[in-house]
Amino acid sequence: MKTESSFFVKLLATKLPNRLDEFRLNELISLVSLQRKSRASKFKFIEDIYQSLTGEILLRYGLQNKIGFNPDHLHFSYNSYGKPVLSGIENIDFSISHSGNWVIVGLSERAIGVDTERIHNVDTGIADLYFSEEECKIVKSCSDRRTLMETFYRIWTLKEAYIKAIGKGLSCPLSTFTVIPGVSGVSLKLSDQVLPRMFLKEYDLDPEYKCAVCCEIDSLPAEISIIKFETLVAEVKTY
Repeated sequence: MKTESSFFVKLLATKLPNRLDEFRLNELISLVSLQRKSRASKFKFIEDIYQSLTGEILLRYGLQNKIGFNPDHLHFSYNSYGKPVLSGIENIDFSISHSGNWVIVGLSERAIGVDTERIHNVDTGIADLYFSEEECKIVKSCSDRRTLMETFYRIWTLKEAYIKAIGKGLSCPLSTFTVIPGVSGVSLKLSDQVLPRMFLKEYDLDPEYKCAVCCEIDSLPAEISIIKFETLVAEVKTY
């Protein structure tokens, strides 16, 4: 029987080029599934298209290079809450997140969720709608605008990572659990005891972003592996 430490968790990230040109899109489109091509074609802005395509390309890289699975016939299905799963592949969960220039993928033999958000001005009144009472107090106790924004996004990414990991999306009210980020780690409090206990960790991906990972096992990597975009594309083209 495997112990928690023997289950793998892989975290990968890549940063999109500063210049997103139409010509490069054809190359990226050729590397993804028909499902992803169809989904990406619905986006209006080139940044959204790049993010969507790169998410699957990074997933393919992770499957091939990190766990030895050949992703030639990658196909997705969805659970009853809309969470994507790999069809025909047992015991591998994944999660994709993107914001701004960054795309992140998490892979594990147990449930996993990842989330990253670029820090920008937002109406923190949103916290009153979605955060627990304790989380709202933490946000409102911030002494300056920058600290308030960073704290808001720390909590937001942790909560997003949790609901992605449990696979229920926003059907799970965000106020039914509390995440408290601290220097020594993240505390998770469940007001709804039906919710599963998970493990959360923050990562310093970029000074202008917040990033969080949630997993069913307490063996998250110390760092996220960052792959250069050009290297990522070149590697996946060889599959």
